[in-house]
Amino acid sequence: MRVQQVLAIILLLFLLFLSACSNEKEIQTITSNNSNSVSFTVTDMYCASCPFVVESAINKVDGVNNVIIETKGTEGTVTVSYDDVKTDIKIIQESVLDLGYGVK
Repeated sequence: MRVQQVLAIILLLFLLFLSACSNEKEIQTITSNNSNSVSFTVTDMYCASCPFVVESAINKVDGVNNVIIETKGTEGTVTVSYDDVKTDIKIIQESVLDLGYGVK
């Protein structure tokens, strides 16, 4: 009898997990309707903290959802996902240019 109870609990937890996963996907689909993603290069990043400074500035732009920076030497590839109703690529790039970095 005890084994059956343990199996029933495991099954219940598994079903709850599946339910949570499916709900999360629905939320992502709803929130990504106005979402765009763009990549561009930032130049003139000569210090170790430069990627963090750039990321912080981009994250302050209203409508930015996510920022990923991959650095190589003094340049970095920036990938930004954003809500195209609230902002656009020019505003995002201007936030980097205002810091004194270059944008390609």
